[in-house]
Amino acid sequence: MVWRAMSDPAPTDPARPASPPAAAPNALLHPADLRATLALTPVLERPGCYRAQLTRAWSFLFPSGGVLMSLALQAMRDTLAQRRPAGLPTLVPVSATATFCSAIAEGPLDLEVQVLRSGRTATQLRAHIRPLGAAAAPGDVGVEVAAVFGAAEGPALAQPACYLPRPPIFPAPADCKAYDAVAQRVTPPPFYRNLEIRMVHGDVWWTADWPPGDPHTARYFRYLVPPAAADGTLDPLALPPIADTMASAVHQVLGRTNPPLIFPSLDLTVHFVNPIATPADAFLLVDANAHALWPGVASASATVWDDAGRLLCFATQTMSVREARAPRPNPTAPPTQ
Repeated sequence: MVWRAMSDPAPTDPARPASPPAAAPNALLHPADLRATLALTPVLERPGCYRAQLTRAWSFLFPSGGVLMSLALQAMRDTLAQRRPAGLPTLVPVSATATFCSAIAEGPLDLEVQVLRSGRTATQLRAHIRPLGAAAAPGDVGVEVAAVFGAAEGPALAQPACYLPRPPIFPAPADCKAYDAVAQRVTPPPFYRNLEIRMVHGDVWWTADWPPGDPHTARYFRYLVPPAAADGTLDPLALPPIADTMASAVHQVLGRTNPPLIFPSLDLTVHFVNPIATPADAFLLVDANAHALWPGVASASATVWDDAGRLLCFATQTMSVREARAPRPNPTAPPTQ
């Protein structure tokens, strides 16, 4: 990120701070491990099928759509690892679109992956997620995810070999106020207990009042349990969960005078940028903007940057706008973490 210290208008070095700020009080709330959540059990008698266990640790009012997308991408990644012939380039996620057909509660899940086309440099897949067995309602469709995995290779090009947009200019994480719901005696949704959050732009939901109209929020996120890939760098499947927080920009547009609202995802699309060796414990900036709001529906987008100012992904989403009501309990769900 191109950072600007709050006390000094002069530009600062965009490198990561040598001494990161102390962990937020959320660290006391037993954060969940995203990589453990994404650990799937293959169904041996059904190739391409997997079982997952989703706890309330990754929920807002309902489970995070971004975490559901990451579960589907993990199932696709496992399928490619089993079926892709040796000697071909390694494939990484390039894009994914999730369509949320019906609500999924915490509990055991079934995932089924279908390879639509397998190529040397690109493979297209789809995955279906639904509650397992008795937890599934009749006709329950669940979540459909379509994705493209591609090889990070290409022809030699004259300069410029690639183009990436310039990062926004924001303060460094150390200069931003911590998202500290505990100190405000407010119970945050379980999802936020897994992250250290620092506010860059916008209000927080427990603020007594804020004027409607501003369609923009920006926040730094850092996983309290770093979701590291095998080489110790950030697993790209850690990006959809934080990209799926762009409803905050819609909430900002509406202001604080409305009744309590929720924003269930209708769809979510994430485009992953060229793989970058970002440390798993880095602060990640989610810069979100609301684009349109009409009765019952809103649309938004977000870009996600690492703390060296490198674009990691951009995302778009449409969502419902509803008055908050408690979800129906799921008798098969495990205890809350």
